[in-house]
Amino acid sequence: MVIQAPEFSGSTILRCGRAFAFGFVTLLIFAGRSNFGQVEIVYDNTVHSLDSTLPVTGEIADEIRLGGTARNITDVQFEYFGQWTATGDEVGQLYFYLNDGAVVNTDGSRAPNTLFWESPLFNASPGYGSIGIHDLNITVPDNFTVGIQFFGLTNQEQGQILLYDPPAVGGSFGDYWQKIGSTWGLYKTPGVRDNFSLRLTAAGPNAHDGGLIHVERVLNRLRLSWPGTGFRLQQSSNLPNVGGWIDIPFAGNSASVLIGTNNSFFRLVSRQIDGNLKVQALGAQIQITWSGSGYTLQQNDSPNDSTGWTNVASGANSATISVGGGNKFFRLRKP
Repeated sequence: MVIQAPEFSGSTILRCGRAFAFGFVTLLIFAGRSNFGQVEIVYDNTVHSLDSTLPVTGEIADEIRLGGTARNITDVQFEYFGQWTATGDEVGQLYFYLNDGAVVNTDGSRAPNTLFWESPLFNASPGYGSIGIHDLNITVPDNFTVGIQFFGLTNQEQGQILLYDPPAVGGSFGDYWQKIGSTWGLYKTPGVRDNFSLRLTAAGPNAHDGGLIHVERVLNRLRLSWPGTGFRLQQSSNLPNVGGWIDIPFAGNSASVLIGTNNSFFRLVSRQIDGNLKVQALGAQIQITWSGSGYTLQQNDSPNDSTGWTNVASGANSATISVGGGNKFFRLRKP
C-alpha cells in the first residue's frame, strides 16, 4: 500500500512490510526517494519577473497547475525577500495542500484544505533568499496549492514572495490564498498577477524502488540492508512519535541491530535542504557561502530586475566580494 506521511518532513512511506516474530515486533518502513525514471520540470515561474513582491502575512499560498506528465515531486525551489534584522531564529516552511475545501466564490474555486506535505523548517536570511529542497518523493495531483509561512519575526518585520508571470511551465490563476485564523480566503492585488516565484521538478517512477529495507536474523541480531544511496537509517520505539527517530550507525548499505524485548520501528530517510545563502562580514569584504552543489552565484542591483542578474566568480560553495556603494542582491541559480 502507499501511505503519504507529511509529519515525516520530507520522507514518504512507500511500503509496509510484515512483522517478524523475534520476541518483539518490528515494523519496517521503507521511506525515502525512489529510483526514478525521467526527470522534468513540471512548474517553472522563475523566468518573467513582474518587479513586484507580495507580503507574507501569516500563511499565504498559490494555487498552481502542473505541466508535463511526471507527478513525483523531487525538487522544490523558490525565492523570497526578507525585511528584518537577523537574530538567528528566522525560519520558514512550505506546505502542499489539496484544494478540497469549501467553495469560496461563484467560479467554484475550492479553498486549500488537506495538508499532504510540509517541508522541514529552513533558515531564512534578511535580503534576497533562494531556497532549494531536494531528494523528495511526493506524489501530487495536476492541480494543488503551495503555501508558505515565516516564523521568528516581530510585528515590524516581514517576509515577501517575489512575483513572476507568466509561468514558463504550467499555469497559475493570478490570485492568492490568505489564511486568517483557520479560514482560507481568495485575494488579488489590483493590476498584478499574484503568482509566486516557484519551480518544481518531478519524475515518473520506475519498477524498482530505492530505500527498500531487507531484514535477516543473525543469532541475536538483525541485519538490515537496502539498495540505493544517500539514505540515513533511523529507529524509533513508537511509530506515532514523530520526534523520536534517532540515527543508527551503519557501514555501506547495512547495519546490525541487537534484538531487544520492545517494539522497534525502522525507516530510511533521504533528505537534503540546500541553496540557503549565508553572509559573513570580513572587514571591507563579505563572504557568501551555501550548501548543495550545481549552483551559480548571481548578483543584481535590484531583486526585481529579471535582466540584471550576472554571475559572480566563486569557488565550489563560497565567494568573497568587496563591499561597494549601493545595494547588492544575491541569489543561487541552478540550470
